Amino acid sequence: MGRTSLKLIALLTLTISYIVGYAIEPQLPTLDKEAINKYNKIGNDYLVEEAYDKAINSFGITIGLYPNDFYAYMKRGSAYTKKDDFTNAMSDLTRALELETTSAEVYYYRGVMYHDSKKYDQALADYDTSIELDSINPNAYCARGYTYVYTDSIPKAIEDFTTSIKYDSTNRKCYIYRAITYHTNKEHHKAIEDYTAAIKIDSSDALIYGYRAGAHHKIEEYNRAIEDYTTSIGIDSTDVNIYSSRADNYLEIGEFANAISDYTTAIEIDPNNIDLYYNRAQLYLYTTLWYRKAMRDLNKVLELDPNDADAYYVRGNLHYARRQIYKAIKDYSSCIKLRPNSYVAYNDRGLAYFANDNIRKAIQDYSTAIMLNSKFSPAYNNRGSAYHDQGEYRKALIDYTFAIEFNPNFYLLYENRADLYTDMQQHKVANIDYNMAKKLKADFRLKKR
Repeated sequence: MGRTSLKLIALLTLTISYIVGYAIEPQLPTLDKEAINKYNKIGNDYLVEEAYDKAINSFGITIGLYPNDFYAYMKRGSAYTKKDDFTNAMSDLTRALELETTSAEVYYYRGVMYHDSKKYDQALADYDTSIELDSINPNAYCARGYTYVYTDSIPKAIEDFTTSIKYDSTNRKCYIYRAITYHTNKEHHKAIEDYTAAIKIDSSDALIYGYRAGAHHKIEEYNRAIEDYTTSIGIDSTDVNIYSSRADNYLEIGEFANAISDYTTAIEIDPNNIDLYYNRAQLYLYTTLWYRKAMRDLNKVLELDPNDADAYYVRGNLHYARRQIYKAIKDYSSCIKLRPNSYVAYNDRGLAYFANDNIRKAIQDYSTAIMLNSKFSPAYNNRGSAYHDQGEYRKALIDYTFAIEFNPNFYLLYENRADLYTDMQQHKVANIDYNMAKKLKADFRLKKR
């Protein structure tokens, strides 16, 4: 038999054995295996460095050398997932599962991909399978817990986070997830414990100190919150949200100068941030009575956004406080134009009209405020005062009574109705209201202390 015949027999034998299944995967030369391992390792290194395009390229070289390399498909799929390229990720991970149907890791990666594409039911199904195949994989429990949060299954989420931490007590990410879940669930002390555990693992993350500070704020531990925000700023001094949040805590303990200083620093970092100017204006206006500085900040807000209804409203209050009535009316009107359902703006414009002796327009605005919010006590009181001033005692009495009904613990309302009763010569009931006002006023002063 000649060489040609031998070659044909060999080829026929190989073909038959491939069909039957005896030789599905011919042995690779040693050089090819070394190359595959080399490019897989390079790809893994790029994954660690978060150089996902380079990782995808390296795993692609492996697949080019050996199209059935399960590991390369799995890892390239995970890299595509990190790039939010869900089409290619699905293709690679599904191919990996065709090559290795019992891989817990591939189900985990595909679960991540489903979660990131907001397909939470499919994500949970893949995580379930991953955990069935590997019941001690902390990453799968942590990821499933994270998806449970998005499906509002909070108890299940906390249980999975806890199991993940049980199997890997150094899983910082899982402590953070559980802390955020506790925080959202208003279990702030537990959240603080988990944030603290995460900080012990890595104390260089400014954001986690900010999170823990937020939990301290929720349980009114303002000084501790300030300490954490200060530490966060020491790590990253460019986050305007941290300065703004620390300012809120300074405000809670009455350190207004420090609060203003933090807003000022934040504005230096982000000079086009409308909220920072607005909040600093509020501080100037309501804590230090620095009207000019408040006015300057509000003007800046409206320069940056001419349609900011809140800024018009607060600037209207500022004008009113300075007895600049026409300007106040103009700003309240601008606010109402932008926000026609603002009952407080109608009420306050009514006050400005009343101060300008335009009683008819004042009553109209108070009435509109009541129409928009039928339980808004100040509007009833103010309209009652307007009617009282006009000698319409019955209408005034009705409004004062509604004002008291919707805010029964405010002493001034009883004083106003008592004054009305006095003008109506009903001294007995007037004395009852005066006595109630006196009692509530004493209680108010005690609470204020």
